[in-house]
Amino acid sequence: MKVAPNPYVWDRVSTDLFYGRARKDLATELLGELINGRSFAIVGGRRMGKSVLLNKVMQDMVSNSEEWRRGGLVVVPVYIDGHGLPFDGSPLDIFLRIADSVDSYVRSRSLLSKEVHKAKETSGATDYLSSFSERLTTVAQSMDCRLQVVILFDEIAPILNHEHGLGFFWNWRTVLSNSPLSSFASAVFAGATEMRTIAEEHGWSPLGNIVAWKELGLLSLDDTNDLVNEPTRQQLTSDFTSTVFELTGGHPFLIQYLMHQVCETDLEQAQDSLVRAQQRFLEEQKWTFDNWWRKLDAPARDTYRFLSHSVTPVQRRDIVARSGDDAYRALSSLCQVGVVRYHPSTDEYQSAGALFLEWQRRSSTMDAAQVITWLHLSDLHFRDMHAYEADVVVKALLEDIGERIRVDGLQPDFIILSGDIAYAGQREEYAMAAGFLDDLLKIASLPKDRLFPVPGNHDVDRDAISDLAAGAAEVLRDRGSVNRLLNNGQDRALVLERFHNYQHFIGDYFHDDHLRFDRTNYFYVDEIEVEGRLVAILGLNSAWLAGSDEDRQRLVLGERQVRAALDAVEDADLRLAVMHHPFDWLRDFDRSDVEPLLCGKCDFVLHGHLHQIGLLQAQTPDTNAMIIGAGTCYEKRDHSNSYNFVQLNLGTGHGKVYLRMYSDKRGGFWTKDVFNYRNLSDGVHSFILANWDG
Repeated sequence: MKVAPNPYVWDRVSTDLFYGRARKDLATELLGELINGRSFAIVGGRRMGKSVLLNKVMQDMVSNSEEWRRGGLVVVPVYIDGHGLPFDGSPLDIFLRIADSVDSYVRSRSLLSKEVHKAKETSGATDYLSSFSERLTTVAQSMDCRLQVVILFDEIAPILNHEHGLGFFWNWRTVLSNSPLSSFASAVFAGATEMRTIAEEHGWSPLGNIVAWKELGLLSLDDTNDLVNEPTRQQLTSDFTSTVFELTGGHPFLIQYLMHQVCETDLEQAQDSLVRAQQRFLEEQKWTFDNWWRKLDAPARDTYRFLSHSVTPVQRRDIVARSGDDAYRALSSLCQVGVVRYHPSTDEYQSAGALFLEWQRRSSTMDAAQVITWLHLSDLHFRDMHAYEADVVVKALLEDIGERIRVDGLQPDFIILSGDIAYAGQREEYAMAAGFLDDLLKIASLPKDRLFPVPGNHDVDRDAISDLAAGAAEVLRDRGSVNRLLNNGQDRALVLERFHNYQHFIGDYFHDDHLRFDRTNYFYVDEIEVEGRLVAILGLNSAWLAGSDEDRQRLVLGERQVRAALDAVEDADLRLAVMHHPFDWLRDFDRSDVEPLLCGKCDFVLHGHLHQIGLLQAQTPDTNAMIIGAGTCYEKRDHSNSYNFVQLNLGTGHGKVYLRMYSDKRGGFWTKDVFNYRNLSDGVHSFILANWDG
């Protein structure tokens, strides 16, 4: 049987859906105390039911108005919707609105015993308060019964965000505690986490000791049962109600959303409808959870993660022992938002709502305010011989990158090119690459100083390798001989001559403003600030001995190069080492030197060369680097060309690698890489950096 009309209206306020024993008790308390001059602050997250509560109180005041009037009391409720204020001027304009509302209320009901004239309006804060006070006092004195003005402020954030907002609440302190209005004015101030501002301003609250503070909590299982079954005429089972409670944690907004979707179909299919409703919420309304999470500070987020991994409620003392004094505010914020439940009888807390946990799992807690994103390309191999074939793949590559930015929100903060920009290290090849890079930066909306290339073996001009340089490579058998060569300017210049065209390209493209490459600067270190964190890029040269088709295990990075780069980035929050070759292409003595250094000191090691995707988390007692091989952007059209985006949450250490691959079918296109790893059905690899301290 289908319920018609649908009783659940999750997207607007309805007092018909006012449920919860504690909430009803609070409404009764407000109704009785406000008319006797007591004021309140109501704290609850967005969509926790503050508006419904205030509307219910106002509705009850209207219902009781005649009875109160017969007893000699006139109650004038004034509802102020913070989100509905125009705010063209000062928050003091609200005082005028209140005065006009009271004046209109009593005049429309002929409650004045004598004519009252409006006081002259003034613009100054002090004068305006006096004018406001005079207007209402005159109205009160012109009535033959007692007047009680009750102002219900729903969502104070827009008021508080005004440049004079905090002063507005200090003015209300005067109104409620030290003015002629104190005898017949009371108020309710409702808001979310911003309520802390007026509770703790410089250690002394504008309203703290003149209002009673109340927090809206989650609904209980019994409350949820009432909200599920009364509007549906008791047609649903206790198991169904328990599932709704488990999914929502008792959050009234989430219950109403799910039930609205369920009631769109026959209730005999309620369980299946509930499954679809979950998926619909996570697809269409996940921004709600994004907003909730964004409003939580770092201690609150950390506390939530801790609670979400506990299968049983956790004692407050244990949470405080773990997190220190920050835990008190964190727990309060989490309860206000509605993602943690407090058990007062045992003084325990637990995470609430499987739906929110599922959002967290899907998003890997990717907080947009703390996420760093980069694009990793490698092995482009620009060459004239394959220009047409490459153009088909590369044009599709640029289109796919642009689409991922627009559709998936993968806006990169910088771009990594891990070598082999050219095919044979020739100038004309770099001219082709320059045009591609211009288009790439335009699509990514990035300047040149957010592009970080390193040379690969295909960036070597083999014709420029002299016999003497080739011979020098053969005598490098240990760390000492490598260090001696790199320390000798003449010898170093001799082996680096193979990069002469790459050197010209870097100089011409970046104009030495961002990167330099020459016989002295054969590697680089750059630091950029992203989301308030210092990110270090170590642009290492693994190709300085490359020059033949037999380079495997004959190449050298050099401990000297690696240590110099690491020493320059000691203060960085995040370190990315970029080089062309993977570690197993280095000579054994060199690999044993540099691999522990880079994997122990860097968070990521990014490379190319292998022409296939590679993902490896190097976890040992001494290392924790994520090693990512990009594959090749272009080898040939029928190759599984590849690239990736990487996202990392700087607060949590959670990350994702978005793997992309090329298919030459149906005209050629890039898509999710679901073939290189058996267990990556969606082409996205999630990881956690162990021991990440944020």
